[in-house]
Amino acid sequence: MPANLSFIVRPVAGIFCLVIASLFSVAVAQEGTGLGPEVGETIPHDLALDGAPGFDELKGENGMVLFFVRSVDWCPYCKAQVIEASGAHDDFAALGLEPVYLSYDTVEKQTAFTSQRDISGSFVSDPQSEIIKAFGLLNTNHKPGEFGYGIPFPAIFIVDANGVVRARLYEEDYLTNTKSYQDRPAIEIVLEAAASVSS
Repeated sequence: MPANLSFIVRPVAGIFCLVIASLFSVAVAQEGTGLGPEVGETIPHDLALDGAPGFDELKGENGMVLFFVRSVDWCPYCKAQVIEASGAHDDFAALGLEPVYLSYDTVEKQTAFTSQRDISGSFVSDPQSEIIKAFGLLNTNHKPGEFGYGIPFPAIFIVDANGVVRARLYEEDYLTNTKSYQDRPAIEIVLEAAASVSS
């Protein structure tokens, strides 16, 4: 069985440092963060909403790379991340993993973006933030009624074919830095995480 890993992205002087921890040390490093399911846990939602395809239909042979993004309608950082990840679709496919992008955007807004940019990968629309809340990723910096309410804190989960989280990537200072959403792990880091748990 591949090692369970968690990747905490720390921007330092414009350079991203990657911290890779074993399952034991992850519990210490991330104690109290509460950002998404722990490595080794089963995802808390099957991703199926209103008859749309769920985890079993979306996953690749070895699972999926699940990207939680704020919006592909108005967030330039999310758009750039999805475009970059889409360019690596064949690399993910070679690992048996399907890239899946989840946002609170409506299906129509997601479709407009994918059509305009010719994006490869699958999308999950979560307009009521049901899945986002189930994963514990609801961005608490936005209150009900405010613009942006319902968006997730950006995070990426490498999930195996059984729905178990094998790695997760997120910004370490997501609670204290309201601009942390601007920093996304480079696709090489995501591929490294994916390869380390799917080999």
